[in-house]
Parts: sequence; structure tokens; C-alpha cells
Amino acid sequence: MTRWAIVGCGSQKLDLSGDKGPVAISRLYTSNYFELKREYAKECCDKYRILSAKHGLVSPGFYVEDDYDLTVTDLDAKQREEWVGDVSAELRKIGEYHPDYTLVMLAGQDYLDPLSEALEYLPNEIERPFADTSGIGEQMGWLKDQIETADKEPEAENDDGPTTLDAF
Repeated sequence: MTRWAIVGCGSQKLDLSGDKGPVAISRLYTSNYFELKREYAKECCDKYRILSAKHGLVSPGFYVEDDYDLTVTDLDAKQREEWVGDVSAELRKIGEYHPDYTLVMLAGQDYLDPLSEALEYLPNEIERPFADTSGIGEQMGWLKDQIETADKEPEAENDDGPTTLDAF
């Protein structure tokens, strides 16, 4: 069974003003929290994708040219509906290429709640390791513990490539 981590984006980002961009989206977010989620995805899962309010569900190697300040809660009802549709379509694509997979959701409730109905219709196991945690501090502790005890060799794709979801 293939384990796919869905890593929520972060608010702390590189400053891409001027001639500093583009950058792979996996390098855009700079918080320790995001870095731990990314490291967990690379060490404990087979593949991962990043969940972004602006870009949807994208490969770690997806290039962005600007930093932005947008969360799912900033989207109006129509934009949120489109975002959910786009993310749901990308999740279904994963299933087309990897029918036997588990999703490990490493994103905040603001991102998971709009997707809850779509996730119910996926025929896969879905892990929500943060569901019973009391906040980011506890989540970071859990991530550190999991990373320390991981004995898995990550696949090459978990090294921030390829750049499109079609390159499964």
C-alpha cells in the first residue's frame, strides 16, 4: 500500500519580491512546523503533495513565482467550491495511478473541513494523525517522534519532484 502525505501549506514564506523567484513550493514555506510536516512526509510516507489555498493540491516541485497571503478561509463560497472541486479531482487522480493507497492528512481543520465530504467518497484509508491533538505544539512533538523512529528509505519523488501531478 502506498502512503501519500497531504501536507498543509504555511503562512511563513520566503520573500520572493524582486528577482528572487521562482521557487519550488516545498521551499516556499519556512516555518519549523511546515518543515517538520515535510520531513515526516519524506521519511514516513512514499509520496507527498502540498495543499495550498492558492494552488490547490500540487507536487512539491511545483514552481511558484510569488509569495502570497491566502488561506482557505479567505476564499468566498464560490472560490471555496472551486478549490474543493480542484483538490478532489487531484485526489482522484492519485487513486487512478495508485489504487491501493492511504492518505495521511497533515493539514489544519480550516483546510480539511471543506474537503470532508469529498474525502468520504474516496475508497481509501484516510489517516488524520492531528485529529486528537490539542494544537501545533503537540503536533510537532508527534511529528518529531515519528521521524525519529522511521526506518523507511524515501522514494526519489519525495525529493521535491516532479513538477506536475500528471507525472505519477
